[in-house]
Amino acid sequence: MNPAHPENAPPDRPCWETIGTDGDGSCERLGEKIHCRNCPVFSEGGRVLLDQAAPPGYLEEWTALLAREKEEAPADTLSAVVFRLGGSRFAVKSSTLVKVTVARGIRRVPHRTSAVFRGLTNVDGELLLCADAGPVLAPGAAPGAEHLFILVLRNERGERWAIPVEAVEGLVRAPCLSDGRFDTEGGPVPLVDEPTLFKTLEQQLNP
Repeated sequence: MNPAHPENAPPDRPCWETIGTDGDGSCERLGEKIHCRNCPVFSEGGRVLLDQAAPPGYLEEWTALLAREKEEAPADTLSAVVFRLGGSRFAVKSSTLVKVTVARGIRRVPHRTSAVFRGLTNVDGELLLCADAGPVLAPGAAPGAEHLFILVLRNERGERWAIPVEAVEGLVRAPCLSDGRFDTEGGPVPLVDEPTLFKTLEQQLNP
């Protein structure tokens, strides 16, 4: 039996969407588990989704593109990557971005995990500090869509952080406006204040 499809669930959709709390509630396990998020079937289904590979060539394309941008960006322009978080768009300097990768599972750190510091995540065999930058970049904003990607950012000391984001839209290369924004086709995008972001993230480690 497929672990994400109990015997009385339709095979083409996960059980939590059909007979679980997001469906008609007919699952025999709900009486014990109360909610699908408390069921190991739901946890296993989420893990499988996170372990799915990115589209062929996606990560390689981003790696090559970032390397080329750092070499070719003209001195009078600023190169940045536009991403979406908490339903809003932001830009971070290409020189700060180490890589783009697919979101993976996050390991909680006892007595340290918070709304911002989420724990540790594995990127290319290395455990990186993982933080939700949403409360820092857009305080009070409602949660956005599922975090599908991770931006690996490097601070001025060379320390790396994994930042889950909803989407990565692409590169922009233009003079940064005086108010710290990029003028893009989709409208102005604020440039991340990196020193403030990294300082806030570090404070979460030592509350």
